[in-house]
Amino acid sequence: VVCVGDYAYHYYDFPEGGGRLDYHIEIYTGDVYYLYNIDTPPLKLTPPYRLMHSSNFLEANTGESVTLCSQKASRIYLALRGEGACVNYKVTLVSVTPFDEMPCVEAMRISQSSNANEIVRLKPEHLKWYDCNAGETVDFEVSISEEEAGDDGLYSQAESYSTSLMVEDRSKFKSLDSMSIYLYKNEIPEDRKTEIYEHYSANLYQQIWSIFVDQHELEAATYYLSVTCHVDMPLRALLTLIPAQIENMESVQGDICSGYWMHHFVEVPEDFYGHLRFNITLRTGELDYMIRPEHPPIKRVPPYRHAATSEDFTPVVAMECNGGKYECTDMVHDETLTKGNPPEELHDGSLTYGSCVAKSYRDYYFDVQDHDNNFNLAFEVEDLNAVYALNPKAIGLYVFEPDEDAPDAEEVPADRLHDYADELASADGQYSVQLDITELLPGRYFASIKCASHDVRFTITVHKVEASLKAHHAYIGSVAPAEWVYYYYEIEEGTEKRNFFTYVEIYNGDIYQVSGRMDYPPGFTSKNTYNLDTADNTTIMIVHCNAEYGKNYIGHHFIYCVFTSVQIGAMHLRCYSRGEVVTNQMPK
Repeated sequence: VVCVGDYAYHYYDFPEGGGRLDYHIEIYTGDVYYLYNIDTPPLKLTPPYRLMHSSNFLEANTGESVTLCSQKASRIYLALRGEGACVNYKVTLVSVTPFDEMPCVEAMRISQSSNANEIVRLKPEHLKWYDCNAGETVDFEVSISEEEAGDDGLYSQAESYSTSLMVEDRSKFKSLDSMSIYLYKNEIPEDRKTEIYEHYSANLYQQIWSIFVDQHELEAATYYLSVTCHVDMPLRALLTLIPAQIENMESVQGDICSGYWMHHFVEVPEDFYGHLRFNITLRTGELDYMIRPEHPPIKRVPPYRHAATSEDFTPVVAMECNGGKYECTDMVHDETLTKGNPPEELHDGSLTYGSCVAKSYRDYYFDVQDHDNNFNLAFEVEDLNAVYALNPKAIGLYVFEPDEDAPDAEEVPADRLHDYADELASADGQYSVQLDITELLPGRYFASIKCASHDVRFTITVHKVEASLKAHHAYIGSVAPAEWVYYYYEIEEGTEKRNFFTYVEIYNGDIYQVSGRMDYPPGFTSKNTYNLDTADNTTIMIVHCNAEYGKNYIGHHFIYCVFTSVQIGAMHLRCYSRGEVVTNQMPK
């Protein structure tokens, strides 16, 4: 019997050469911690130790088999510490085996356990869950067998893969030091010392501990990932194989943590002349990167560059090759390539789905033809995340005018000096840039979306809105905040003066002012035929009396993003006013 906080000790004296002890422990009440020490009894609860519950024993009617090892002549102690209530236990020494007959891999191992405290095998890309108690050490095994090795004695994929071993604390309590992880190759030494370990998580919110084995270190062997829990927690472990070889026009995804190396390589044909170009896209964090011919870089020496997700550009590294892989020289760092995929083409009136990661760009283009000079043009973006959580400044929308010197340009200008932008706080997740008929140019427009502090899913559309109005035909359109949009009704020369009306229906937003002018689009400082204050109206009718031949322009100026329907019709009744606002129904 041992009670709460007290220790009970049992020992065995090994002869010369050491050996292996196999114990079997059963408990009938309470809970018990058990641990071992060599030569002196353990006086405090320090890892490695295990916690055994009597409830598990009573349910399964099986105890725990414990193997203790010593590689020298010594006295080995088994200590039991009561927990929760006084413990009734039974310890049986099952067998004693000399070390030279049955060598031990671990100093303390649970070989049969009522609560599954065995070595846990990890398979690539499979999450393994484990309920870990405070002070408990669980060992995960990753086997790279000789049968799977190539002629050079390495695992058949080892030459092309690096490994990532990650353990996540899945408890609700956030801590950077809730566990420690250790990596061993081939065997776990008696003192459990290793040079490869992590005591802290790199991120408080993710609570992930990581160890990496680069492709140049990976061998045909059995690796043990040992996890010591400092608090009770559910945890999960993951083994990932990260391809090291990169094929042309293919991408590789991986993870790397502070202080570790990750190598990737490409096989260069013997007769290759040209440039190797690697694009690097960062999702989180920052890193240093470099490129070397023939031999992998194993030391951070110039030339190299630094990249971080807080930057606006994707790092690009290139190397010139003049006849094979041994003739590759002149590393070039080009930081002008924007993040993400090449610009995607937009089509008039079509909805395009897209996304961008935090602090990166997503680029699009739209070609305006010479005959499109009779249109207003609108680029519109909707933040799809806003349905769940509105971020008023989740996105910046930037539009670039055609470059006369590069009419068929394939990329956004390297300096990203835009011509139009919507960086205003959005009340509904809508962003837009409007170009009226006085601003529209033929050529290739680029629209670039920049995500702010978070990843964003969005839709983008481009609309050509015809400016020329025809009688009794409705025109659906929209316009960006603080912009003008223009329509006109043309009366041919030689035609008698006529009366007509323009009817505007507003679906959302607010039109601040409607102005009219002959022959030229109106503005705030121009001499207009009329300037009408139309704020807070949902329907507007403007009556035009005795209009002469030429283009009769109507300009709408908006405070907020507005969606409208515009219609023009003939007036057969006599009218006396140059223009007026009517908020009732459209005349019959």
